[in-house]
Amino acid sequence: MAFQKYVYGGNGLKIRKCVILHLNNEYVRKGELNLKELFKEEDVTEEVDKVSKDIKDKINEMFNFISLKNPPKAGIFMQSILKNGYHDCLIEGCISLPDNNVFCLYRGGELSCELFDRGIEIIRDIPDDIKLGDRQSIQKNCEITKKPYVDSKGIKEFLRELEFPIYYLDFETFSSAIPMFDGLKPYSQVPFQFSVHITKKSGTKPEHHAFLYNGNGDPREEFIKALRKVIGDKGTILVYYQSFEKGRLKELGETFPKHSKWINLVLNRFIDLYKPFMEFKYYSQKQQGSASLKKVLPALCEKGYEGMEIDNGSLASAEFFRVTYTKCSNEERDKIRENLLKYCELDTFAEVMIVEKLKELI
Repeated sequence: MAFQKYVYGGNGLKIRKCVILHLNNEYVRKGELNLKELFKEEDVTEEVDKVSKDIKDKINEMFNFISLKNPPKAGIFMQSILKNGYHDCLIEGCISLPDNNVFCLYRGGELSCELFDRGIEIIRDIPDDIKLGDRQSIQKNCEITKKPYVDSKGIKEFLRELEFPIYYLDFETFSSAIPMFDGLKPYSQVPFQFSVHITKKSGTKPEHHAFLYNGNGDPREEFIKALRKVIGDKGTILVYYQSFEKGRLKELGETFPKHSKWINLVLNRFIDLYKPFMEFKYYSQKQQGSASLKKVLPALCEKGYEGMEIDNGSLASAEFFRVTYTKCSNEERDKIRENLLKYCELDTFAEVMIVEKLKELI
């Protein structure tokens, strides 16, 4: 903003006040948008004036940098980023880390940075005198032996919690900065799709049910009604990383009170398949420190999302929004919808495969 003010001032336009508009994350849409409530103003005139004192020197530095004939060599590190367990740099070729590097350590934080600063890049090379946590030690041992760690007792305890029929469930959502429908806040998640695989008894083939909104308005109530038709009144509802699905259902219950009683009953039946992997009841070096579904599935079941047109939730969200609320051909829309159904179906079938594999392991 100081740079912008400097440019305007240099062209004869006097700026008296500098203000940043923030989205008000507490604003809830009711009817037409209220722009005064949607945004919050923050006067930053004093802060801009402080920065402006050095703006000429900074501009000269920028010009010198972008005028270099050759890109700068690798070596710019940001400790705050490294301490969060990863390194990201815009300089091409800055750093290339091998698989299962020290930044894959579970809650590595400062330890990962310290190890890297000492020239230790790979988990298996961590010296024995370095004190590691239980889960970090599992990672190191798996990397050395190239064999997965299996806590049979822990897996058995988890599997005992599951009650038939089992509903393997997954949601897809989109969000927008400006709330599109009543009851939404900025960036609220809007469910538009679900997949459910139902296993009624042990050893039976799972039944598949799917919903994908097919209008151009608010998909939420249709979503709830479709889900109510599929989810029975007993049995486990199994999800991967339950806080997401639970959070969306709670929001739907608040927005559509007539469904809240049913939603509360459903929430009490949730079990999180993420839990045994987050707790390292099973761990493979192929996961590279991650307990995400995208890492666990290929590590445990040797199956992944390769070759799929839509292979992640962010892309699913963007593509649904594009073909639903913007202009595109019917042919393209049909293709995207088919790919969305395939992607979401694999998410829940992945849960089925993972549970079956855990049973095999014990």
